[in-house]
Amino acid sequence: MRLAGNRRRSLTVAAFLGAAGCLSAADDAALALRIREHMRQYVQQLPDYTCRVTLERFTRPQARAAFELRDRVRAEVAYTGGKELYSWPGDEHFESGIADLLPGRGLLSEGSYALHLRNLFLKDVATFRGPREEKCGAHTCLRLDFEIPAGRSGFSVSAGGGQAAAALAGAAWFEPQTLEIERLEVRVDDAPRSVRIASTRETTEYVRVRIGEGEFVLPGMSELVLRDRDGGELWNRARFDRYHRYAGVIERDVRTGDGCSGDERGAA
Repeated sequence: MRLAGNRRRSLTVAAFLGAAGCLSAADDAALALRIREHMRQYVQQLPDYTCRVTLERFTRPQARAAFELRDRVRAEVAYTGGKELYSWPGDEHFESGIADLLPGRGLLSEGSYALHLRNLFLKDVATFRGPREEKCGAHTCLRLDFEIPAGRSGFSVSAGGGQAAAALAGAAWFEPQTLEIERLEVRVDDAPRSVRIASTRETTEYVRVRIGEGEFVLPGMSELVLRDRDGGELWNRARFDRYHRYAGVIERDVRTGDGCSGDERGAA
């Protein structure tokens, strides 16, 4: 009798805990859906825009060595029609990719501005986990993890003449009340053996900026770290500013002279 009674109580407690776990999972799934829907609308409503990027590129031969500055360049980026285009400051002609602007000049990456977000939230290619609460400095944020297989990522790594599609993993952090994105991390944890690259990690921090009469959450800075199979590392640090609406040409602020002059071309 006692054994049976204990068993009944144990089953009752187990059933209660199981129901609570299902409720929590349902709440998490609903919140994840809200985040994804918010981000889908956010990406769809982004205007065509341009900004200035100041890029510093560092290198070191091994993980224990100090990074050395290789170069500092300044360029303009246009996000238009879901694509990223690049030009030198003051030049109205944009190239189709940053590699066309800086051919053969060190570590380059595309996607920081909106392409990663389009891939995550406009295409059904990612598997999500979470969200869960996490400390982000002095405040609490929501973290949503994701994975995208190589065959669906649309992302590739290339080095030394070799190129291969790569799987992506990472996380995005959101403000709990507004669901605005605060940070995005995109990683290649295990690059294909056919390329010299071992892994990459790109982190983008977002800020509120004004474009025309509206305010938008857009990249403020990003960092990209690449490790090769010999232990060497490359590190890019980018800062974004001078946001303007783009309508085939760059809209510059004639009152403040905001824009880029021709003497900034190439080197910052």
